[in-house]
Amino acid sequence: MPMASEAWQQLIRQGARDMGLYLTDPQLRMFAAHATELYRWNKKINLTAISEPASAAVKHFLDAIAPAGLIPDRGHLLDIGTGGGFPGIPLKIVKPGLSVTLVDAAAKKINFTRQVIRLLGLTGITAHHCRLTPSERPPYFIAGFDTVICRAFTSISNFVCTAADFIPEAGRLIAMKGGDCAEELTDLQRLELQAPDGRMTPAAELFTVDVQPYRLYHLKNERTLVVLTKQATASIRNKSEYQIFQ
Repeated sequence: MPMASEAWQQLIRQGARDMGLYLTDPQLRMFAAHATELYRWNKKINLTAISEPASAAVKHFLDAIAPAGLIPDRGHLLDIGTGGGFPGIPLKIVKPGLSVTLVDAAAKKINFTRQVIRLLGLTGITAHHCRLTPSERPPYFIAGFDTVICRAFTSISNFVCTAADFIPEAGRLIAMKGGDCAEELTDLQRLELQAPDGRMTPAAELFTVDVQPYRLYHLKNERTLVVLTKQATASIRNKSEYQIFQ
């Protein structure tokens, strides 16, 4: 099956349907254009190690849209460590009304995502080359997003510590993980954040945690969505200790 071919697009269509998502032909063509550009750039710079077309369709594109049902259609999404634009760009294609911000510490990856955004003619989506330290992140990041997502980029505890301030009460952090994340969930139980009253409080008291296992269509890979919904305005005691980008 050639990359971005009709058969490749149909694999994504069928896999999306299996998740309750019904993609249009224009959306599938945008996925194909994204994939074509990804592998054109990948010949010169390292963007992905996944080269087999069916694996790319499933592990990049279908995996990226797996959390779509958890994200508001017209909300504000921050994708941390976006790499080749995953999951942020496919989610934007599936939810055109969604406002998306992509962040990565690697300039080459942000240059690539900006090219894909231009190629697809997407609006309401921006890409930032920055580190999420207090001195480098834009000020509007604080409580500026309904949802913050991170795909298998860092530990759940590190993700929570880095992104807790970026969502308001009732906002969500979504960590996209492999099939076995039991150890990370155990570590999360030991994590403490600073509550609004100044007390060091277990993260489990500041966030509700919902673990949703799923399988990737066709390849049957086991994956997990860890969904953390914020119950109070938490801040971080020592941000320098917990940063995704070092």
